[in-house]
Amino acid sequence: MQLLSYLEETSDIGILSKEVEHSGIIVLKCPNCKSENVAQILRGLPDMTKISQQDIDDGKIILGGCLVDKDDLDWHCNACENEWER
Repeated sequence: MQLLSYLEETSDIGILSKEVEHSGIIVLKCPNCKSENVAQILRGLPDMTKISQQDIDDGKIILGGCLVDKDDLDWHCNACENEWER
């Protein structure tokens, strides 16, 4: 499954931070280094039928553990390791 497809099913795309639109595709950028190589951090018990192992292996999705806290960050930059919230 593509990351964008997963985001459309699980997130309110309109409020994601640092989004840029290219030809109808939403591209997230790291607020620190501006890299587009970012991953969504999923916590709790995500529906694993909607997440592909390939997206995890490719660094598009990070499983952040089963504990969920209100201060958890939502996004991870694979380039500079920065993490941020929506």
